[in-house]
Amino acid sequence: MSDTNNDNLFEKLKNDIDQAKWELIEPHHQRGAAFIISQDLNLEAVGLAMARDESTYIREWIQEKKLLPPNEEQIHSWSEDEVVFNYLIIQPYVLFQIVGDELQ
Repeated sequence: MSDTNNDNLFEKLKNDIDQAKWELIEPHHQRGAAFIISQDLNLEAVGLAMARDESTYIREWIQEKKLLPPNEEQIHSWSEDEVVFNYLIIQPYVLFQIVGDELQ
């Protein structure tokens, strides 16, 4: 893929980021397709790596626990506190990140 195509896809992904509360993301979690990413990763960069099937990066993030499905404790906390997320759909997955400074 050329640099221009990468730049165009990166910009498209950046523009596709939206915000939601847990109830919108939950159905994707129930089908095993929702993944929270750590605050030190860039949501659109992770989306680009997934869209391009860059398994080396993805495997590394999973091993470092920077890209993983949410656990029940997190879900409970998010539901109670009405946490807001930035999210990005990379079919068939939904990547999401807490809006703000603290990863819960």
